[in-house]
Amino acid sequence: MTMDGCGEWFPLPDGQEELSSAGLGPPERLDSLLPTDTETGAATYNALKTYLGAFMDLMARHAQPLTLLTIAADPAEALRRLGPNGSRLIGAAIARCLKQETRLHDVIGRSPRNGPDGAPTFLVVLPLMTESIAAHFADRLRAAMTTSAGDETRPWLTISIGVASLSLDTDSPETLILRSQEALCSAQRAGGGRVWSHSDSVRRIVDRHRPDSMQE
Repeated sequence: MTMDGCGEWFPLPDGQEELSSAGLGPPERLDSLLPTDTETGAATYNALKTYLGAFMDLMARHAQPLTLLTIAADPAEALRRLGPNGSRLIGAAIARCLKQETRLHDVIGRSPRNGPDGAPTFLVVLPLMTESIAAHFADRLRAAMTTSAGDETRPWLTISIGVASLSLDTDSPETLILRSQEALCSAQRAGGGRVWSHSDSVRRIVDRHRPDSMQE
């Protein structure tokens, strides 16, 4: 048995339980088959973008959900003090945590842009997961990667996550990636240490342009 990103248990494919019990190890992650970034072990951006485009087409044809996360450490004095080498180590630690907490068929890749402190930013493709479920899953990831040093009320490392899902007007992988990245920026502008969905941004835009008479 293994657990998916929604917290539900499901059986391994035929034969995998026997392999595990025989000591042959768990099945391989899907993203381990893609070209990887040497610094973090995550899939390269180009490989993830190609995979994302193919899966967007597949999910759209079968009317199934797909959601993308953009994950980054929030700017912090501790990261600035660690310098470039420390930021790279933080990025590698985040990548390891993501591999431990996500499903075998989720794909973790590196974004082409680092955070302002030089720490890597990551993209996570979540097939068969709606935006609302992915947002709850992302919040569990965020909590798991928040790190305190003595005082839990003042963590030295916080994580923000942007969430965007496949929709009828998502015409390319670049569009979905941009929406997820913009949601991340909104999360960090709101103070960091939080999850923000593309739909949250859409609702704010609608509310901002709603006539006063409609708000009453």
